[in-house]
Formats: sequence, structure tokens, C-alpha cells
Amino acid sequence: YIQDNHLVQVQYYGNLLSVINSLSTLLGSCERILSTPIPLAYRIHLQHALYLYLLVLPWALDFKSVPKTVVIQFVVSFMMIGIDCISREIQNPFGYDANDLPLDDYCESILVELNFALNHCTPKAINTGAVAMQSSVTIVKDSTGAAPQDDMASDDTSGH
Repeated sequence: YIQDNHLVQVQYYGNLLSVINSLSTLLGSCERILSTPIPLAYRIHLQHALYLYLLVLPWALDFKSVPKTVVIQFVVSFMMIGIDCISREIQNPFGYDANDLPLDDYCESILVELNFALNHCTPKAINTGAVAMQSSVTIVKDSTGAAPQDDMASDDTSGH
């Protein structure tokens, strides 16, 4: 469609297809991350091993110095249980939790870059040797038939 209607210059069409294929590959990778959770048996085994280690740790330390043993046990337990909680939190990086990836911001950035790339002016030489500016792409209307908005402020009301 793009090539048949001459929406993009021929020399940019190959690059456009390459970028679309790269985005498609990245989307597939993200879907694999989302749909491949850590197996339940593995997670339970790691959790039991962690708590068993923390339970046995005081006997591995020096009992002659009880305050020292308590402090070391507290610090090691805090770190190990913290790592376990972090691993559960980052297991699924997609969503709207505080620690999830800001995908809406990434999409907004890509949209801004695409709008710039599609609407920039390319230099074109004319007979006099001067450089004239000519737009390389026409604006495509969305599904409602309206042209895209120039300012991004109207999109901020959606709450994303």
C-alpha cells in the first residue's frame, strides 16, 4: 500500500521495512518475557532453600558473640529476603505498577520520533543550484477521518 500509493520515497521504503521487522522481533521478545513465568516448583524450591539457609545460618556463625551473631543474621536475612522480593517484582515488567517499565512513555517517544520522521523536510536540488525544501510524506488520516493533532497536549487527558 505504501509503495503503490507513493507515500514514501523508494529509497526509504527498504529502510522502513527493516525497521518494522525489527520492531516486530522486539514485540515478539516482549511477549515471550510476559508469557514465560518462572515455574511454580522452581520458585517454591528457591524459597524453601532460602529460608532453610537463613534458619541454619546462626549455627554456622560464632555463638560466643551473640550480639554479633544476631546482627549478622539480621543483615544477611534482610539482604536475601530483599533479593527474593525484588526477583518476584521484576518477574513481570509490564503493567502499571510503580516498578514496571514505563511503556506508555516509550510509546509516546516513538510516536514523537515517527511524527518527526514522517513530517520532516528533505532538501531537493533545483536547476539554479539552490536548495528547496519539500515534504516527503503526506499526512494519513486516522480511522475517524480526522487528521492527526499537531499538539500532544490533547493526549494527556487519557490518564496514561
